[in-house]
Amino acid sequence: MEFADALYIGECYLVGWSTGGGVAMEFATERPEQVKGLTLLDSVPPTGYPMFRKGPDFQPILTEPLTTKDEVASDPVQIIPAVNALKAGDRATMKHIWNLTIYNLNQPSDEDYEVFLDGIMKQRCPVDVAYSLLTFNIADRLHLIKCPITIMHGEKDIVVPLAWAQATFPLYGANAKTVIFENAGHSPISDMPDEFFAALRAALSV
Repeated sequence: MEFADALYIGECYLVGWSTGGGVAMEFATERPEQVKGLTLLDSVPPTGYPMFRKGPDFQPILTEPLTTKDEVASDPVQIIPAVNALKAGDRATMKHIWNLTIYNLNQPSDEDYEVFLDGIMKQRCPVDVAYSLLTFNIADRLHLIKCPITIMHGEKDIVVPLAWAQATFPLYGANAKTVIFENAGHSPISDMPDEFFAALRAALSV
């Protein structure tokens, strides 16, 4: 909100991807009169993003959720590899992580990917972000959002599985509509760009 104020942004449409969806929801609940439309793209659910203890096979133990920041920082699968890559400036490892999770269906062009990696490598607080997502819960404030909401989600998303997202769709109320991209993962922007931008233009025309 301070960023918007610094740029003298008045009424606006918000589009939030992944973690950015949580930021956009927060903004829309705090400034409902300012937001004319809200688009959530493969967003963190309004009830937060759980993380689980990993077993000897490095698979999540779904009966053992993480609850503390120290537990998050010690996660051997989702956190430690990314933290180590950032500290070492290891673009190759970070690209590998993104290829496994974000761009697992379609990758950006080499030129675009290098630009994206420039931004990715500037991350300084991945543990804080993960813990914030773990503790994020805005479900009891969604009713404060007064604008139309468009929820877009890739059917093959492995970061925020569609089933997780769908379980929370009713929480958004009557102002919300959904767009499911059948052949997209966590990044419909790169997986189905034509379909995504057509849907986004429609969402921004409300």
